[in-house]
Amino acid sequence: MKTMLKLTLDLTDEQVKQLPAGAVVRHVGEQRGNITLWFESDFDLMDRKDSEGLESRRFLIRGTGHPIPDGVAYLGTVPMASFVWHVFEQATA
Repeated sequence: MKTMLKLTLDLTDEQVKQLPAGAVVRHVGEQRGNITLWFESDFDLMDRKDSEGLESRRFLIRGTGHPIPDGVAYLGTVPMASFVWHVFEQATA
């Protein structure tokens, strides 16, 4: 069964997070002052205590006017106070 889950991103240029294999990012927004990513996944994978079924995903956050690297997929824009952040995902090797 699929379910919607969320993950808080750090406000940093680049980070790698572990998500269930095959997770599909559906929305990026602000929640309680944090950049939050909502994704659809098989809920059973989140109950695992080890890394089986997880994959590394690389996320980038850029401010308006900052360079965007080639080869990234746009996920969404998050206005927060006087800043606007743009979230991208880069395929990991």
